[in-house]
Amino acid sequence: MRKFLVPVAAIAAIALLAPMPAQAQMLCGPRKEVTELLNQQFQEKPKAAGLVSSQMIELFVSAAGSWTILLTRPDGVSCVMSGGTDWTERPVIAAKIAEEAI
Repeated sequence: MRKFLVPVAAIAAIALLAPMPAQAQMLCGPRKEVTELLNQQFQEKPKAAGLVSSQMIELFVSAAGSWTILLTRPDGVSCVMSGGTDWTERPVIAAKIAEEAI
């Protein structure tokens, strides 16, 4: 497992720090290993989750503001879909947005 994590950590750092072209290969692996990597390398913890068909989408966020969107398939394989920096919590007031749209 350690041999797997070293190259994955390097790939994850590159994937999360640089924009990914549409054709780029995604970082994927067993969910437990990918989430441990996000925690160890970036101190990211699960913040939100939802289902898309039979797949789970999760948002991981760190106190420093880094974030990652993770997609997990039913077979337990997770793939990093996107990531970035400067995550902030901002409340959305749906009623105000709806009023402005009218």
